[in-house]
Amino acid sequence: MATLRKNYIFLFGLAFSTMSLPMCLAQCHAGQYLSDKGCEKCPKGYFMDDVNHSNRGCKLCDEENGDKWLQQECNSTHNSVVVCKSGTYNENGHPPVCQKCTQCQEIGRHEAENCTATSDAICCPGPDMSLEIKNSSTDCLHTSTHGGYCCIPVTTTTSPESHIQDQTTEKTSRYSLSSDSTTTESKENVKESSKLEGWIIAVIVLGLFLLAVLIGVIVFKIRNRSCRSSSNSTSRDLPEDISLTGTAPDDG
Repeated sequence: MATLRKNYIFLFGLAFSTMSLPMCLAQCHAGQYLSDKGCEKCPKGYFMDDVNHSNRGCKLCDEENGDKWLQQECNSTHNSVVVCKSGTYNENGHPPVCQKCTQCQEIGRHEAENCTATSDAICCPGPDMSLEIKNSSTDCLHTSTHGGYCCIPVTTTTSPESHIQDQTTEKTSRYSLSSDSTTTESKENVKESSKLEGWIIAVIVLGLFLLAVLIGVIVFKIRNRSCRSSSNSTSRDLPEDISLTGTAPDDG
């Protein structure tokens, strides 16, 4: 019977060399496989995640391809992590089988649920529709692209409290708009009044200036006339010039 030539194993709490054990009793660790020489490490591109095994070969690591990309490389004890690329999903688990996400717009429908890494998008015939799990008692008026769901139109229900609150909010909004409008009108009136007062003050100042000029002109003319009258009267009151030339009287 063939025996192993290296490594140790533990049986019932005791360590035994694989050299002294028959091939059928050999147990290898994770990351190893059983060969004729004993337990050896898995080569690159292969792994073994089983513990205490007698497998004759390691498992092939998953690799990325056209619709998958490598998220984590494999090592001797763990397989690589390969996930579907964006725009595809995998609902098969492992190994991943990537499928293209359904584009609702391309088939004339509306997206009710997004495509995820593990599930396809679900499309409904109209917008604003929710999904309901389909069962034997459910009559689907609107079917989805997923056979397990029905498309239900979203209806908005308004409670009395919310209705009162909406009315109060509407009244408050109207009052606020009215107040804002009144405030705006008041500001405009103040601006117009300020402009009008400015014009009135300017007109008054200009009128006073013109009045002062007019009064000055009148006073000047009156004084000028008074001066002329005084000059004429003075000329008339003066005596005639006495002639200093004449014949001197005779002495004899």
